[in-house]
Amino acid sequence: MKRNLFSNAKIALASVMGAAVIFAFTGCAYEGVSGLDEQVSVQNFVAGNHTATTAGAWGPISVTLHTNTGEITGITVEHQETGIFVDSGFTSIQSSILQGQTPHGVDTIAGATVSTEPLLAAARQAFAYATGETTPATPGRFVAGTYMGITRDYTGGIGEGATVVNVTFDANSIVSVEIISHMNTGENITDEDNEALIVTVLENQGVDGLRIEDAPNATTNFVGAINWTIDIAKQQFDFVLAEAPLGSGSNNIATGVYITSFAGRNDDIVVGLGIVDGTIIRAVTAHRETSYFVDEAILQIVNQIVNEQTVYIDTVAGATFSTRLIIEGFRELFDEAHN
Repeated sequence: MKRNLFSNAKIALASVMGAAVIFAFTGCAYEGVSGLDEQVSVQNFVAGNHTATTAGAWGPISVTLHTNTGEITGITVEHQETGIFVDSGFTSIQSSILQGQTPHGVDTIAGATVSTEPLLAAARQAFAYATGETTPATPGRFVAGTYMGITRDYTGGIGEGATVVNVTFDANSIVSVEIISHMNTGENITDEDNEALIVTVLENQGVDGLRIEDAPNATTNFVGAINWTIDIAKQQFDFVLAEAPLGSGSNNIATGVYITSFAGRNDDIVVGLGIVDGTIIRAVTAHRETSYFVDEAILQIVNQIVNEQTVYIDTVAGATFSTRLIIEGFRELFDEAHN
Protein backbone atom coordinates (compact mmCIF):
# COMPACT_ATOMS: atom_id res chain seq x y z
CA MET A 1 0.00 0.00 0.00
CA LYS A 2 1.47 3.34 -1.04
CA ARG A 3 0.07 6.54 0.33
CA ASN A 4 1.38 10.00 0.90
CA LEU A 5 2.66 10.93 4.33
CA PHE A 6 1.24 14.42 4.02
CA SER A 7 -2.33 13.32 3.32
CA ASN A 8 -4.87 15.90 4.51
CA ALA A 9 -2.00 18.03 5.88
CA LYS A 10 -1.66 15.80 8.91
CA ILE A 11 1.39 13.92 9.99
CA ALA A 12 0.91 10.63 8.28
CA LEU A 13 1.94 8.37 11.07
CA ALA A 14 -0.25 10.06 13.62
CA SER A 15 -3.20 10.69 11.30
CA VAL A 16 -3.31 7.17 9.89
CA MET A 17 -3.37 5.65 13.34
CA GLY A 18 -5.68 8.39 14.57
CA ALA A 19 -5.65 10.26 17.82
CA ALA A 20 -7.90 7.60 19.31
CA VAL A 21 -5.20 5.02 18.62
CA ILE A 22 -2.20 7.06 19.74
CA PHE A 23 -3.89 8.27 22.90
CA ALA A 24 -6.47 5.53 23.54
CA PHE A 25 -5.83 5.13 27.24
CA THR A 26 -8.04 2.86 29.26
CA GLY A 27 -10.57 5.25 30.83
CA CYS A 28 -11.74 4.78 34.38
CA ALA A 29 -14.33 7.29 35.62
CA TYR A 30 -15.64 7.52 39.17
CA GLU A 31 -18.43 10.03 39.47
CA GLY A 32 -19.55 9.81 43.07
CA VAL A 33 -19.72 7.92 46.35
CA SER A 34 -22.82 7.64 48.50
CA GLY A 35 -23.11 6.86 52.19
CA LEU A 36 -19.94 8.62 53.30
CA ASP A 37 -19.77 8.75 57.07
CA GLU A 38 -16.43 10.45 57.67
CA GLN A 39 -16.14 14.21 57.92
CA VAL A 40 -14.75 15.68 54.70
CA SER A 41 -12.31 18.57 54.60
CA VAL A 42 -13.63 21.99 53.63
CA GLN A 43 -11.95 23.62 50.64
CA ASN A 44 -12.52 26.42 48.19
CA PHE A 45 -12.06 25.11 44.66
CA VAL A 46 -11.71 26.66 41.25
CA ALA A 47 -14.73 25.27 39.43
CA GLY A 48 -13.83 23.18 36.41
CA ASN A 49 -11.82 20.16 35.32
CA HIS A 50 -8.23 19.97 36.54
CA THR A 51 -5.86 17.42 34.98
CA ALA A 52 -2.34 16.32 35.85
CA THR A 53 -0.30 13.49 34.34
CA THR A 54 2.53 11.33 35.64
CA ALA A 55 4.43 8.34 34.30
CA GLY A 56 2.99 4.97 35.31
CA ALA A 57 4.54 1.54 34.90
CA TRP A 58 3.20 1.15 31.35
CA GLY A 59 2.49 4.69 30.21
CA PRO A 60 1.02 8.01 31.32
CA ILE A 61 -1.49 8.15 34.17
CA SER A 62 -3.79 11.18 33.96
CA VAL A 63 -6.06 12.25 36.80
CA THR A 64 -8.81 14.82 36.33
CA LEU A 65 -10.58 16.31 39.34
CA HIS A 66 -14.02 17.68 38.52
CA THR A 67 -14.94 20.48 40.92
CA ASN A 68 -17.47 23.14 41.68
CA THR A 69 -16.53 25.96 44.02
CA GLY A 70 -17.22 23.88 47.12
CA GLU A 71 -16.27 20.28 46.44
CA ILE A 72 -14.69 17.65 44.26
CA THR A 73 -17.66 16.21 42.43
CA GLY A 74 -15.94 13.47 40.44
CA ILE A 75 -12.64 11.95 39.40
CA THR A 76 -11.58 10.56 36.02
CA VAL A 77 -8.47 8.44 35.58
CA GLU A 78 -6.92 7.53 32.24
CA HIS A 79 -4.10 4.99 32.20
CA GLN A 80 -2.43 2.11 30.43
CA GLU A 81 -1.76 -0.04 33.48
CA THR A 82 -2.87 -3.68 33.57
CA GLY A 83 -6.48 -3.52 34.71
CA ILE A 84 -6.56 -6.81 36.58
CA PHE A 85 -3.85 -5.50 38.93
CA VAL A 86 -4.91 -1.88 39.41
CA ASP A 87 -8.64 -1.40 38.81
CA SER A 88 -9.79 -2.18 42.35
CA GLY A 89 -6.93 -0.16 43.86
CA PHE A 90 -7.60 2.82 41.63
CA THR A 91 -11.30 2.70 42.50
CA SER A 92 -10.46 2.55 46.21
CA ILE A 93 -8.18 5.59 45.92
CA GLN A 94 -10.80 7.55 43.97
CA SER A 95 -13.35 6.74 46.67
CA SER A 96 -10.96 7.89 49.42
CA ILE A 97 -10.23 11.17 47.61
CA LEU A 98 -13.93 11.90 47.17
CA GLN A 99 -14.65 10.96 50.75
CA GLY A 100 -11.93 13.16 52.21
CA GLN A 101 -12.11 15.80 49.45
CA THR A 102 -8.33 15.64 49.19
CA PRO A 103 -5.68 13.19 47.90
CA HIS A 104 -3.36 14.14 50.75
CA GLY A 105 -3.19 11.44 53.38
CA VAL A 106 -4.46 8.75 51.03
CA ASP A 107 -2.19 5.70 50.99
CA THR A 108 -0.95 3.62 48.08
CA ILE A 109 -2.39 0.15 47.61
CA ALA A 110 -0.30 -2.86 48.66
CA GLY A 111 0.50 -5.00 45.61
CA ALA A 112 0.04 -2.09 43.19
CA THR A 113 2.45 0.45 44.63
CA VAL A 114 4.27 1.06 41.34
CA SER A 115 0.99 2.20 39.75
CA THR A 116 -0.81 3.82 42.68
CA GLU A 117 2.12 6.04 43.65
CA PRO A 118 2.08 7.92 40.31
CA LEU A 119 -1.73 7.96 40.44
CA LEU A 120 -1.63 9.76 43.78
CA ALA A 121 1.14 12.07 42.56
CA ALA A 122 -1.04 13.11 39.63
CA ALA A 123 -4.05 13.52 41.93
CA ARG A 124 -2.07 15.77 44.27
CA GLN A 125 -0.90 17.92 41.38
CA ALA A 126 -4.45 18.17 40.01
CA PHE A 127 -5.58 19.12 43.54
CA ALA A 128 -3.00 21.94 43.56
CA TYR A 129 -4.52 23.21 40.31
CA ALA A 130 -8.08 22.84 41.66
CA THR A 131 -7.33 24.82 44.81
CA GLY A 132 -5.44 27.53 42.94
CA GLU A 133 -2.19 26.71 44.71
CA THR A 134 -0.45 26.41 41.34
CA THR A 135 -1.48 26.78 37.73
CA PRO A 136 -0.66 24.35 34.92
CA ALA A 137 2.37 25.27 32.88
CA THR A 138 1.56 26.19 29.32
CA PRO A 139 3.03 23.43 27.16
CA GLY A 140 5.21 24.36 24.22
CA ARG A 141 3.50 24.25 20.88
CA PHE A 142 6.41 22.47 19.21
CA VAL A 143 9.30 20.15 19.89
CA ALA A 144 12.22 22.46 19.09
CA GLY A 145 14.45 21.47 16.20
CA THR A 146 14.96 21.65 12.45
CA TYR A 147 12.87 19.26 10.37
CA MET A 148 12.89 18.41 6.69
CA GLY A 149 9.62 18.34 4.77
CA ILE A 150 9.14 16.63 1.41
CA THR A 151 6.29 17.38 -0.94
CA ARG A 152 3.36 15.24 -1.91
CA ASP A 153 4.29 12.92 -4.74
CA TYR A 154 0.99 13.18 -6.56
CA THR A 155 0.36 16.89 -7.03
CA GLY A 156 1.61 18.02 -10.41
CA GLY A 157 3.94 15.05 -10.74
CA ILE A 158 7.51 14.74 -9.54
CA GLY A 159 8.82 16.74 -12.51
CA GLU A 160 12.48 17.62 -12.08
CA GLY A 161 12.57 17.28 -8.34
CA ALA A 162 10.59 17.19 -5.13
CA THR A 163 9.69 20.21 -3.04
CA VAL A 164 11.94 19.94 -0.01
CA VAL A 165 12.10 22.42 2.88
CA ASN A 166 13.95 22.76 6.17
CA VAL A 167 11.91 24.44 8.89
CA THR A 168 13.34 25.40 12.28
CA PHE A 169 11.13 25.63 15.38
CA ASP A 170 11.59 26.77 18.92
CA ALA A 171 9.10 25.65 21.56
CA ASN A 172 6.41 28.08 20.48
CA SER A 173 7.07 29.34 16.97
CA ILE A 174 8.39 28.74 13.47
CA VAL A 175 11.78 30.45 13.46
CA SER A 176 13.01 30.01 9.89
CA VAL A 177 12.17 28.35 6.58
CA GLU A 178 14.61 27.26 3.89
CA ILE A 179 13.51 25.99 0.49
CA ILE A 180 16.03 23.36 -0.60
CA SER A 181 14.28 22.47 -3.85
CA HIS A 182 10.84 22.91 -5.35
CA MET A 183 8.62 20.99 -7.70
CA ASN A 184 8.90 21.89 -11.37
CA THR A 185 5.37 21.47 -12.67
CA GLY A 186 5.68 23.68 -15.73
CA GLU A 187 4.43 26.63 -13.71
CA ASN A 188 6.38 29.86 -13.65
CA ILE A 189 7.90 30.02 -10.14
CA THR A 190 10.33 32.82 -9.35
CA ASP A 191 12.68 33.44 -6.44
CA GLU A 192 10.34 36.23 -5.41
CA ASP A 193 7.48 33.72 -5.25
CA ASN A 194 9.44 31.45 -2.99
CA GLU A 195 10.51 34.33 -0.75
CA ALA A 196 6.88 35.44 -0.48
CA LEU A 197 5.90 31.93 0.63
CA ILE A 198 8.56 31.95 3.34
CA VAL A 199 7.49 35.39 4.58
CA THR A 200 3.85 34.26 4.75
CA VAL A 201 4.74 31.15 6.78
CA LEU A 202 6.75 33.20 9.27
CA GLU A 203 4.14 35.95 9.56
CA ASN A 204 1.17 33.59 9.92
CA GLN A 205 3.07 30.86 11.80
CA GLY A 206 1.56 28.35 9.43
CA VAL A 207 0.32 27.90 5.90
CA ASP A 208 -2.81 30.07 6.00
CA GLY A 209 -2.81 32.55 3.13
CA LEU A 210 -0.13 30.78 1.12
CA ARG A 211 -0.46 31.26 -2.61
CA ILE A 212 1.70 31.65 -5.68
CA GLU A 213 -0.25 33.49 -8.35
CA ASP A 214 -0.99 31.16 -11.30
CA ALA A 215 0.93 28.29 -9.69
CA PRO A 216 -1.59 26.21 -7.70
CA ASN A 217 0.40 22.97 -7.91
CA ALA A 218 3.59 24.57 -6.62
CA THR A 219 1.61 26.21 -3.82
CA THR A 220 0.00 22.91 -2.82
CA ASN A 221 3.33 21.11 -2.86
CA PHE A 222 4.92 23.79 -0.67
CA VAL A 223 1.98 23.63 1.76
CA GLY A 224 2.39 19.85 1.96
CA ALA A 225 6.09 20.12 2.72
CA ILE A 226 5.58 22.82 5.37
CA ASN A 227 2.74 20.91 7.02
CA TRP A 228 4.91 17.82 7.23
CA THR A 229 7.48 19.73 9.30
CA ILE A 230 4.82 21.39 11.44
CA ASP A 231 3.28 18.06 12.32
CA ILE A 232 6.66 16.49 13.06
CA ALA A 233 7.34 19.42 15.40
CA LYS A 234 4.08 18.55 17.19
CA GLN A 235 5.18 14.93 17.52
CA GLN A 236 3.75 12.89 20.36
CA PHE A 237 5.05 9.89 22.27
CA ASP A 238 5.46 6.62 20.41
CA PHE A 239 6.69 8.46 17.33
CA VAL A 240 10.26 7.57 16.40
CA LEU A 241 12.04 9.47 13.64
CA ALA A 242 15.47 9.40 12.01
CA GLU A 243 16.64 11.60 9.14
CA ALA A 244 19.57 11.60 6.71
CA PRO A 245 20.96 14.43 4.55
CA LEU A 246 20.22 14.54 0.85
CA GLY A 247 22.87 12.87 -1.28
CA SER A 248 23.98 10.42 1.40
CA GLY A 249 22.55 7.43 -0.46
CA SER A 250 22.75 6.00 -3.95
CA ASN A 251 19.87 3.53 -3.98
CA ASN A 252 18.08 2.83 -7.24
CA ILE A 253 14.73 3.81 -5.74
CA ALA A 254 12.02 6.25 -6.77
CA THR A 255 11.58 9.63 -5.13
CA GLY A 256 8.42 9.63 -3.06
CA VAL A 257 6.88 9.16 0.35
CA TYR A 258 5.73 5.67 1.28
CA ILE A 259 3.64 4.42 4.18
CA THR A 260 2.17 1.13 5.32
CA SER A 261 0.49 -0.21 8.45
CA PHE A 262 0.10 -3.65 9.99
CA ALA A 263 -1.05 -5.28 13.21
CA GLY A 264 1.36 -5.19 16.13
CA ARG A 265 1.10 -6.84 19.53
CA ASN A 266 -1.00 -4.05 21.05
CA ASP A 267 -2.34 -2.11 18.08
CA ASP A 268 -1.48 -1.07 14.53
CA ILE A 269 2.12 -0.18 13.77
CA VAL A 270 2.75 2.38 11.04
CA VAL A 271 6.05 2.85 9.22
CA GLY A 272 7.08 5.36 6.56
CA LEU A 273 9.99 6.12 4.28
CA GLY A 274 10.79 9.45 2.61
CA ILE A 275 13.05 9.03 -0.44
CA VAL A 276 14.66 11.73 -2.60
CA ASP A 277 17.07 11.08 -5.48
CA GLY A 278 18.09 7.65 -4.21
CA THR A 279 18.51 8.73 -0.59
CA ILE A 280 16.35 7.47 2.27
CA ILE A 281 16.05 10.85 3.96
CA ARG A 282 13.53 9.78 6.58
CA ALA A 283 12.46 6.62 8.37
CA VAL A 284 9.58 6.94 10.83
CA THR A 285 7.58 4.61 13.05
CA ALA A 286 4.44 5.16 15.13
CA HIS A 287 3.23 2.44 17.44
CA ARG A 288 1.40 1.42 20.59
CA GLU A 289 3.78 -1.33 21.60
CA THR A 290 5.11 -1.18 25.15
CA SER A 291 7.50 1.76 24.92
CA TYR A 292 9.72 0.54 27.74
CA PHE A 293 10.66 -2.51 25.70
CA VAL A 294 10.69 -1.26 22.12
CA ASP A 295 11.44 2.47 21.80
CA GLU A 296 15.20 2.08 22.06
CA ALA A 297 15.12 -0.86 19.64
CA ILE A 298 13.00 1.08 17.13
CA LEU A 299 15.31 4.09 17.37
CA GLN A 300 18.20 1.73 16.64
CA ILE A 301 16.36 0.43 13.55
CA VAL A 302 15.45 3.80 12.03
CA ASN A 303 18.93 5.17 12.66
CA GLN A 304 20.50 2.12 11.04
CA ILE A 305 18.21 2.47 8.01
CA VAL A 306 19.17 6.09 7.31
CA ASN A 307 22.82 5.69 8.27
CA GLU A 308 23.42 2.56 6.21
CA GLN A 309 20.80 3.39 3.54
CA THR A 310 19.32 -0.09 3.63
CA VAL A 311 16.33 -1.83 5.18
CA TYR A 312 17.99 -5.22 5.22
CA ILE A 313 18.97 -5.20 8.87
CA ASP A 314 18.60 -7.56 11.82
CA THR A 315 15.94 -7.62 14.49
CA VAL A 316 16.86 -6.32 17.93
CA ALA A 317 17.27 -8.74 20.82
CA GLY A 318 14.67 -8.20 23.52
CA ALA A 319 12.11 -6.80 21.08
CA THR A 320 12.22 -9.44 18.36
CA PHE A 321 8.49 -9.65 17.69
CA SER A 322 7.88 -5.93 17.20
CA THR A 323 11.14 -5.17 15.41
CA ARG A 324 10.65 -8.08 13.01
CA LEU A 325 7.26 -6.63 11.99
CA ILE A 326 8.72 -3.13 11.66
CA ILE A 327 11.66 -4.26 9.53
CA GLU A 328 9.32 -6.26 7.30
CA GLY A 329 7.20 -3.12 6.87
CA PHE A 330 10.22 -1.07 5.88
CA ARG A 331 11.28 -3.76 3.42
CA GLU A 332 7.82 -3.73 1.83
CA LEU A 333 8.09 0.03 1.29
CA PHE A 334 11.64 -0.25 0.00
CA ASP A 335 10.51 -2.86 -2.53
CA GLU A 336 7.65 -0.57 -3.60
CA ALA A 337 10.14 2.19 -4.27
CA HIS A 338 11.99 -0.10 -6.66
CA ASN A 339 8.87 -0.75 -8.75
